[in-house]
Amino acid sequence: ACVLFLSVKYHMLHPKYLLTRMGRLRTKFTSRILLCQVDRANDEPLQDISRLAFVNGWSLLCAPSAHECARYVETLKSFEAKSADSLKKKVDKYDNDKIFASIMTTIRSVNNRDVGTLATNFKTCKNVMQASVERLAVCSGLGPKKVRRIHQAFRQPFRAKKK
Repeated sequence: ACVLFLSVKYHMLHPKYLLTRMGRLRTKFTSRILLCQVDRANDEPLQDISRLAFVNGWSLLCAPSAHECARYVETLKSFEAKSADSLKKKVDKYDNDKIFASIMTTIRSVNNRDVGTLATNFKTCKNVMQASVERLAVCSGLGPKKVRRIHQAFRQPFRAKKK
């Protein structure tokens, strides 16, 4: 992993620096993070930095101060040797209640109280997935927006269709 620090102020003084540095580091690292200190109110340089990061395959982290940037570096360094699995929330593969809650709370605006309501009314995740809008609407505490989101969550394709 590579972290490249840049302040907006420095980018305004030396606009070609970022592209040059990104070019030199492009093939040397699989994970590349651009840490940007936003020390100017002007949006144009930040838009340029964001575009360069996106086009060159860098992740962009923005922070308002040098202190905040340092905290990002410390955090990234502490996770450097850890696998992605260690960062994920652990769920016991045999605890059906936790699995049910984990699945349902990924739906926008569904909270733990709603999970309890759904578990009481439908018993299984499969039953919630197959439930009609009318059947979901009967559950107390679920408004029309939440019912629509739950219903759509299990009927939308995982990938967006190409236009």
